[in-house]
Amino acid sequence: MQDAYKAYQQFLARNPPAHHARYIFPFFAGSYFAYRKIDIERVAAIANSVSENPSFVDIGCGYGDFLEKVRMLMPDSTGIEKEGSIFYVFRVSKPDYIQLMPVEGLSEPVDVAFVGWMEPGQDFRRFVARCAKCVITTFDAGGQCGIDGGCEYDEFGYQRVA
Repeated sequence: MQDAYKAYQQFLARNPPAHHARYIFPFFAGSYFAYRKIDIERVAAIANSVSENPSFVDIGCGYGDFLEKVRMLMPDSTGIEKEGSIFYVFRVSKPDYIQLMPVEGLSEPVDVAFVGWMEPGQDFRRFVARCAKCVITTFDAGGQCGIDGGCEYDEFGYQRVA
């Protein structure tokens, strides 16, 4: 990751034409993580259907790009990220609303947990199910789930998973 970031910095030092970086280095130039407004509004609508003033946590939030957009509609939303090095690699300051810790470090129950990623071989669904009233995932079979299958939560007593 650091080598790729160095290559990106070298590319920028050559003053490339506008917008070339976003096609050549989408991960660093901000076009890799593009979120549709409807996706952010969907997350907020689900959270607001659970509680009038929902507590929301983005589990594995990275450097907080998605969470930053969610906070426009739910300003008290928080995130957790286990890898603090992501802030160093991307040379961004860690916002106060992001805590550096593994998911098992969550101590307070939340109304809504967003889980968009699990590393291959990891399965922290049981812990998330104990902490959250509602779980929103982006998982599907063959998606970003760290286990085989579609990462369903029905085995944990959830009748609906958004």
